[in-house]
Amino acid sequence: MNKHAITQKIVAKLVLIALALAAHSATGQWESLVTSNALELEILVPANARTNTALPVVIYLKNLSAPRVGTEGDESIIKDFRAENYLVVTLDYTKNPRARAPFINRDLGKLRDDLRAKKILAQYKLDDAHIFIVPEGCRLKREAVYDRDPKRPLAMDIIYPSRPAKPVGALIEFSCDNQNRMGNASLSICSDTILDAAATEGFAVAMADHPVAPPYKGLDAMPDCALKIKAAVRTLRAEGAKLGLNGRIVPVGFSRGSGMALMLVTTKGLKEFDGHGENPGVSSDVQGAVVMSGRFTYLDLLPDDHMIPRYNQAWGARTNKLEVW
Repeated sequence: MNKHAITQKIVAKLVLIALALAAHSATGQWESLVTSNALELEILVPANARTNTALPVVIYLKNLSAPRVGTEGDESIIKDFRAENYLVVTLDYTKNPRARAPFINRDLGKLRDDLRAKKILAQYKLDDAHIFIVPEGCRLKREAVYDRDPKRPLAMDIIYPSRPAKPVGALIEFSCDNQNRMGNASLSICSDTILDAAATEGFAVAMADHPVAPPYKGLDAMPDCALKIKAAVRTLRAEGAKLGLNGRIVPVGFSRGSGMALMLVTTKGLKEFDGHGENPGVSSDVQGAVVMSGRFTYLDLLPDDHMIPRYNQAWGARTNKLEVW
């Protein structure tokens, strides 16, 4: 084989390698509300991507201004995400001083809004029910089951600092989407950036299935819901012991999730709500609660509350069924 032929063969191989690399990565920019300029992003397709499969997504935030808690390097974490069939998008904040809570919440919301509107990643078929925003140094544990009801098993997804220098606490939220706990459309519509923001500050965060099956009609059956959410706390505590967490858990919630957070903090130590679901030997106590908008007593509703007719139908008139209300 002459030198010209050998050179052509080498060039052809290099072109094939370049094409393969291009097929597995792309670069671009995304307009940030926080930094007032465009951030560099890199799109990394899964190691074994299939064109006809909806891809789960990890948006991996790099160089935030909040202190990094997970000590594991980005390279190994991203490599594992791609091996697990995630489409990974890295966003580099270049240590901008506003790249932390509460400022970054605006970007976290915009990311989900842009995904819902197909302003980014429109060229890919995405799994809307599994879009995760993961800060640098963090990993994701999916499908930690807390109630094994054969008709509707309940689980949670946990984002946690990998190899933290010291154990960290966790926040748990019961999803505003009763069908898909990480449904991006619901998180976008509800402007829910609570857990995404908390994770950037070094907390572990868990999004749990709401205990009420869809379609949600504003009725939280008791004590069924209480029994299930207690099991969720126990499961997060048990899983956290394996992930480098310190066992301190705070529920957060708004709207349909606010009552769950309040129930957990007000039933601390009441054993009648334990004994159901996974990890029965683990404590279900919480160390506080962040309770936002919601109905917290059904005895003091405003006369024009639009839910009263539904409550009357479900429980009977309040004047006749006061103990139920």
